[in-house]
Amino acid sequence: MADHSVRSTCRLCSSPSLTTVLELNPTPLANELLSDPDESAKQERFPLLLVQCCACGHVQLPVVVKPERLFPPSYPYQSGTSAVFREHLAELHGVVQRLLKHSYPGVVLDVGCNDGTFASMFVDKAFGVDPAAPERMGFFRGFFGMEWAKKNSPYARFEVVTALNVFAHVDDLNDFAGAASFVLEPDGLFLIEVGYLPDVIATRNYPVIYHEHLSYHTLRPLVSFFERHGMTMVDAHRIDSQGGSVRIFVRNGPGEQSDRLQKLIAEEPETFEFKVLSEKMLEDRATLNGLGWYWGYGAPAKLTTLLHATGAEKPVGVLDDNPLKVGKFVPGTDVPIIRASNVDLLSEKRDAVIFSANFADDIKARHPEFKGRWVVL
Repeated sequence: MADHSVRSTCRLCSSPSLTTVLELNPTPLANELLSDPDESAKQERFPLLLVQCCACGHVQLPVVVKPERLFPPSYPYQSGTSAVFREHLAELHGVVQRLLKHSYPGVVLDVGCNDGTFASMFVDKAFGVDPAAPERMGFFRGFFGMEWAKKNSPYARFEVVTALNVFAHVDDLNDFAGAASFVLEPDGLFLIEVGYLPDVIATRNYPVIYHEHLSYHTLRPLVSFFERHGMTMVDAHRIDSQGGSVRIFVRNGPGEQSDRLQKLIAEEPETFEFKVLSEKMLEDRATLNGLGWYWGYGAPAKLTTLLHATGAEKPVGVLDDNPLKVGKFVPGTDVPIIRASNVDLLSEKRDAVIFSANFADDIKARHPEFKGRWVVL
């Protein structure tokens, strides 16, 4: 298949010593949503497996799908859709505001800005770049890297560059980190939020494994990675976002590691039991197969992995509020994605499976009269 390639070296340290730690069923692209049920059911599948670098320990996907196919301008994920995630971004906005030394326009760059929700919180202080960025002033449509940095930021330098749930999506991390250093002031901060492998293992969250997520990060390999780019990881702490993530602060230039960072690194396991993910797949298969006819609620990207990895019975339909997903079908299936307000869910006394577990409380609160049973996966 011309749309994907297979890496033979670690994307952090370039070592050729990679070993397979988990192999899942081939799946279609998690956010490639089609409008025709027959075409959707026959979608192209790509190999899906995890490998670990024997040199630095980094866990990653070797199969790389072209980013132009993974992240088209019609990319359906929107940061502003969830009230829970908007609250998270508002908290982070306060953190970044306290870090800023200046108040003039253009001191922040949000890489992978998506629909612009976070960048727009800064009014004119922030720019955003993303292949699906809004077509309005202050936003650039494109992929961030050294080519973009030299073309669009030859003179200006930013105090803070943010990359929220983006660092795991990048194949050429050396180019990405180099570009961040290039556009930052000499003492600027690169602020990253990314899924954290210890949380993936602890919560057995295998559905987050899909082709957009090329890396499953731990801190220890990243320390030396950033050092090679003249940058210093100075702080990090865990956050609840996206089912378990880590917020990382990287100084452009020298810096001192915080006690909090050193403690978090020391607590990281030296080895991971990936078999617990396979065990959870079997449990989820048994749960779904035992429900019979059921609704799904929430059509996140990880639903694609969940259904294909388990091979379980499919829902009759999935309810979602994202207008870019409504009217489409869950990838690789003929399961329709339906606007929640168009279905009288409250009158159904059947099971409803919440596939967006991190928003389960919010979903339940919006449907207090539902007479059926909520099942959270």
